[in-house]
Amino acid sequence: MSDLAQLNKTFQSLKKRFMRKPKYNQAIEDFLSLRDKFKAKKDYSYAGLCSASISKCYNSLGDQLHQAAYLSEAGGDFLRENIELTKSLNYPNLYNNQTAGMLYSLQSAYFYKQKNFPILAANTYYQLALSMRSVGEFSQSSLFFEQTALLVKNDNPTLFVFLLKQSVDCLIDSQNYSKACKTINYLLKFILTIVSQLSSLNNFLSLKRKIEGKIQAKTKIEFIEGKKKKIERKGKQTEEEKKKAKKIEEEKKKAKQIEDEMMIELEQDILEQKKRIFSNFSQEKKSEDIIYFEQVGLDSRVTLFLLYLLLHRYPVATNVLAELQEILYKDSNEQEKEPSLSCRLFDQNYLSKDDFFSLFSEILISIQQSDRTNFQSISLELRPFLSSKQNKIIDLIFRANRMLLF
Repeated sequence: MSDLAQLNKTFQSLKKRFMRKPKYNQAIEDFLSLRDKFKAKKDYSYAGLCSASISKCYNSLGDQLHQAAYLSEAGGDFLRENIELTKSLNYPNLYNNQTAGMLYSLQSAYFYKQKNFPILAANTYYQLALSMRSVGEFSQSSLFFEQTALLVKNDNPTLFVFLLKQSVDCLIDSQNYSKACKTINYLLKFILTIVSQLSSLNNFLSLKRKIEGKIQAKTKIEFIEGKKKKIERKGKQTEEEKKKAKKIEEEKKKAKQIEDEMMIELEQDILEQKKRIFSNFSQEKKSEDIIYFEQVGLDSRVTLFLLYLLLHRYPVATNVLAELQEILYKDSNEQEKEPSLSCRLFDQNYLSKDDFFSLFSEILISIQQSDRTNFQSISLELRPFLSSKQNKIIDLIFRANRMLLF
């Protein structure tokens, strides 16, 4: 019996008949076996049909969690078929697979959110976003990336930032530049908030360690004083005991000195705690999360600056450039002769902060003055240090200003 005949037979077995209930458990086993066979043959639409049928069986059995799981799997199967068929031009069933995949996946995500399973819902939205992006549906993909980000925002800020960046990239690909700017501004506000919280947490942990050190110092002083009193009670002291008493006195003074130094540092940290956000942190003392957020913030501001140039919003672009200047020089060390900036923005290259800021300033001036030659020269110099999306925006600025690349 062929797989399609077996599939039809399983469907027939689920029909309600007089005095006989459908055998859902047996049907589930049959559908699972057929689904694996269809997947092995890369016939994902029939595999999706089997997964959807399994979901219906679990619904009849009252098992809602398995129902949602197989709905999500059915959606993934149809979307995968859609990706495969997108490679074939003018395929008549192309959008039917896409619609079926989206409906099953969205139904599954809705159930997960209703039952308070945000991570499972986020995973479903994420698979939808990847599928839509792979077939060029960038507008829908950006929406699903954003939905995924909102579901993980409270649990995983790093993942939230990553997903919003993916959403911004899709918005740029869909030519929705205004919304891309709004999303970047929202992302930058979130980064500022989360970095402030992480910095405060680092300060708190530092203060906690110093307080614990202070307590240990006091405990040591009390222990030393107890030993000294015990020796004094013995009356006459031998030379060896006198040496021990002297040593104890020296240790007591040293412990007192350490305590005083800790108190001075503690008071200074308390006064400066509210002032610290990004500044006064050396690269070695920063946590990996803070470094990541700062790098994403810098990269996003560069993208935002270029988008504002593309939209001819020059006053706002000037403000973004001023923010870039403030960030670039906030942590500068006066002893460094050539402070350099290293981050994801400059994958394998290094560009001095002065050159970086100067080149972007000249880009703004050359556009305002319609200086085609200077703009072309500067953009070519910047290209190795920019991401592919940022270089794409520069190309769009050329076209928008009727400038041609060689």
